[in-house]
Amino acid sequence: MENIKINFLHICENAFFAEDKKLNIIGIFDHINAKGFPAMHSRFSIALSVTGIIHDKKIIIEIMSPDGIPIISLTLKNVKLGNEPKTNLVLNFIGVKFPQSGNYKIIFKVDDKIISSDRQDMITVKEEV
Repeated sequence: MENIKINFLHICENAFFAEDKKLNIIGIFDHINAKGFPAMHSRFSIALSVTGIIHDKKIIIEIMSPDGIPIISLTLKNVKLGNEPKTNLVLNFIGVKFPQSGNYKIIFKVDDKIISSDRQDMITVKEEV
């Protein structure tokens, strides 16, 4: 597999592509305050930029609980993104339930190989005090 690298991965309130194909990212966050558990976040996006050809590959995005159990596992098969050396992706999530307090890790896989970013990509979910 060619060298694939995550340039950035942001968890945010909203992300989308403008008409001129510019990536718009609004409200980046890494913490969710909950009133109790299980907690539900009504809507958020994950925006990421990847260097390397991911055309026609199986892409998996997982959100792993503090116990290492996936609370979300999204598989995109035979992604047709063009044969470009850099690709931006936006994934929108609605009504995600976080069963417990702790750090939830974002996992990005290409053809079942975990692609790491330079930082820990996670959401910390904690109870409001």
